[in-house]
Amino acid sequence: MLVPPFLKKRDAEEAGPHRETLELRPPLDPNRAQSLNDLAFALSTRFKKKGDFKDLEACIQCYRGALELLPAPHPSRCEALSNLADKLLSRFENTGDLKNLEESIQCQREALELLPPLHPRRPISLNNFGIALLARFAQKGDFEDLDASIRCHQEALELRPALHPHQNISLDNLANTLQLRSMKTGDFGDLEESIQCYREALELFPALHHNRPFSLYNLGSMLTARFRKKGKFEDLDESIRCHREAVELSPGLHLDRHESLNALGHALSTRFEGNGDIEDLDESIRCHREALELRLT
Repeated sequence: MLVPPFLKKRDAEEAGPHRETLELRPPLDPNRAQSLNDLAFALSTRFKKKGDFKDLEACIQCYRGALELLPAPHPSRCEALSNLADKLLSRFENTGDLKNLEESIQCQREALELLPPLHPRRPISLNNFGIALLARFAQKGDFEDLDASIRCHQEALELRPALHPHQNISLDNLANTLQLRSMKTGDFGDLEESIQCYREALELFPALHHNRPFSLYNLGSMLTARFRKKGKFEDLDESIRCHREAVELSPGLHLDRHESLNALGHALSTRFEGNGDIEDLDESIRCHREALELRLT
């Protein structure tokens, strides 16, 4: 979501000043849409901090009001559609009401249609549209949604060539969707492409990037899956290295540590079955034991 350029931190935390400004603007004031956006952003920020669902509802109402004041071909309509779609998706995630997801997808589709092929905001819009389609696939299981999500992330990646600051995000998103389709269909081509995308994304994620453990976990899992299909121990060895690094980057009570520990334990156990090395089995047991302890904490 685009942050209003002049919005100060204290105003983002308090909706009051923006509400007062909005009340001073009559319905046909040319700046009313901006005031609605400012108030919506402040309400959204407060919802994220305090979790009061009334703030999310009011935020959506403000974004609807702003959108009504920005008919096509107004240059700000695309941003307004994206903002509304983002909050509708958030409400779906909190309530499970599919109507919100459907409307979010409709808004994202219209926003994308308003952007020409080389518009600088098009990769962001493609990314958001792909995420919403993936959410609907998770609910309904329609493979057309999954295929369309993959196409969105592929196009976004094409618009973010080498050295683009967000290429790693597009690589990761594409890898995630390809991984899911590979798991659902068994398509080996998707498996290979997802591994390649995860490798490229990891090269772009610095050592302490918050997404690196997640990508390591996924790459390790896909390498294990390829080992099961092709039987190459090089894949299993690399999978273990990935999961070890993911564990190292998720210390203490990190939310994802137990997942990485379990994945490492399974990979080590699989390698023990192949080479009979008792050290792999011992380490596997330690991993599963720690993962269990974390779940009970």
